[in-house]
Amino acid sequence: MIQIDDAGNGTVLGGEVIGALRLESGEYRHRVLPLSAYFQFELRRTEVTRDTVLDLLDDLNYSPGEPLVFCTGDIFGETKLYLSAQGIEWQEQKITGTLQELVEASYFDSLRQYGLPERFRAYHHQYHIFHNMVLGWVCQDLDTRSRFCKPLRLNSGLVSRARVYRTICQKPQTCAVCNTPIVAGSEAVVDKGGSAPVRSHVLCFQAEVELSDFQEAMVYGEPARSFVNRFTPSPICAACHKHVKHGKRMVTFRQQIFHFACFSSLIKSSRSQITLPEPEQGA
Repeated sequence: MIQIDDAGNGTVLGGEVIGALRLESGEYRHRVLPLSAYFQFELRRTEVTRDTVLDLLDDLNYSPGEPLVFCTGDIFGETKLYLSAQGIEWQEQKITGTLQELVEASYFDSLRQYGLPERFRAYHHQYHIFHNMVLGWVCQDLDTRSRFCKPLRLNSGLVSRARVYRTICQKPQTCAVCNTPIVAGSEAVVDKGGSAPVRSHVLCFQAEVELSDFQEAMVYGEPARSFVNRFTPSPICAACHKHVKHGKRMVTFRQQIFHFACFSSLIKSSRSQITLPEPEQGA
């Protein structure tokens, strides 16, 4: 029996990996889809996948009649249509175990060529966290690293949500990195790169994502927004030098705090370049 699985569809970086495993002998082969497969999105991707699967079967010396099992998912749509037209039977089921581990490891290995840190490997099973970490890493050097991403996947809407900023937790949270509590009233880092915010201890985030400046990790024009709460002293706005009262919206940008209205005025006055006041001495 030959099982066929894929990995990497949900992550913007690199092409997906298609892997095939013959269960009886343990023979494993894989291929990485070229980024050109994503220029015409799903049609081109599924056609390239079909040719890739046929190449893998040839490499494994597939014999007609040997059972074929595909994982669920639309990426193998063209492949299944082709096999059916050739009179070759196949099955579909959720793939777990050895092949899943192998193909996911192959996908991460393929990302290392782009410079993705090795320590990210520890999170590749935690798909939501891993996706956000990779997206944040791409956005640190967007001009260079976007060339290694799937075309049409790394869109402006996705990038604009890849905000990383500090905030004060108003209720207990769990750190996405070390999985221990973040105490209410303490500082944390929020990664809003996905459908739900991911929170981490400041030191945990620094160690795992290598961001020396959290605010500079935000996409330009997308400052961090939060609220002043009762757990901390009222901060002073860097623009008007007045206190930002408890319960009021504030903006954190380049390690400085602003009233939401003050920052909005700065953006309106200079869309192409935001000029911010220098931090006061001793601040």
